[in-house]
Amino acid sequence: MVAAGFNLIKLFVLLALTLFQTNFAEAGELPKALRGNGETTEYALGLNDAPVLVSWQAPAEERAIVLAVHGFGFNKYAYKQFAERIQSQGISTYALDVRGFGDWTRFTSSGTQLDLEAGVQDVKDLLISLRAVRPNTPIFLLGESMGGALALHVAAESPELVDGVISSVPSNNLRGKNLFALKVVLKVLAKPFGRVDIGQQLMSRATNDQALRKDLLSDSEIRTKVSSTELLRFWHFMKNNHCAAMSISGTPVLMVQGDNDQLIDSDGTRKLFEELPTPDKSMMLVKGGSHLTFEEGQFTEQTIAQVSDWMTKHVTATAMIASR
Repeated sequence: MVAAGFNLIKLFVLLALTLFQTNFAEAGELPKALRGNGETTEYALGLNDAPVLVSWQAPAEERAIVLAVHGFGFNKYAYKQFAERIQSQGISTYALDVRGFGDWTRFTSSGTQLDLEAGVQDVKDLLISLRAVRPNTPIFLLGESMGGALALHVAAESPELVDGVISSVPSNNLRGKNLFALKVVLKVLAKPFGRVDIGQQLMSRATNDQALRKDLLSDSEIRTKVSSTELLRFWHFMKNNHCAAMSISGTPVLMVQGDNDQLIDSDGTRKLFEELPTPDKSMMLVKGGSHLTFEEGQFTEQTIAQVSDWMTKHVTATAMIASR
């Protein structure tokens, strides 16, 4: 009787999750707009009112859409300067908070834990919605670091949803990984059942800009306190990047790496690039670039020009295919 009752409870929970899961793609429309100031618009996903999505719309004719996914610790507004820079080129940008970061942690109880698998599904659902309302507009998925890895996973699982992927430093191959890992392990051992702050270890290597580093460490919107469970989940997800890369057989991919990245070894990114079976792949090495290339305004005009040229090439290719 007890076993039967337990099974009924499990069945009820599964049914409830099926009925009430976050899904905003079925209606064929964008998520619910919450507020805007004429320049940006924030949206909620699914049944909650957390403003976890923001858009910067192209002021004139829209040539393409970029869906941007941030790195570990950051949030959707890390792409603000980049989105504003490419607006004039007819490119609209949507940027999403990954579960466990940004407004997921402030507005929802379920979003306080890092959940990259749910993040992958959020991106897929949003891409489906964007496809429904912009069927003839090329859509590019951009991610940096953790976001770059997430972009690879989405492209591997649902290649039909994107016209191209820009994946910046998606590798988990840390520079000086033994020292970095030791410092993190010591913090975890000091608080085995609590959250540890890895901000100092992360931000000291994320950018070579001393002023920005100081700002990031003092920014209350940046979340770098995580549990040991979250760290293990994150590491497991990043280890699977190789499987994801090897599954991308046709999607165009632009992989990006700063040649002065103090966090990720460039050999790790290059190995992922070499593992991509897609024939349409390019590797962009940013001269003097640190770990951050697109977030927090760390891009250069040369970087913008190279990325813009790559997207223009694939916008044209997509238009030619659609006209056949």
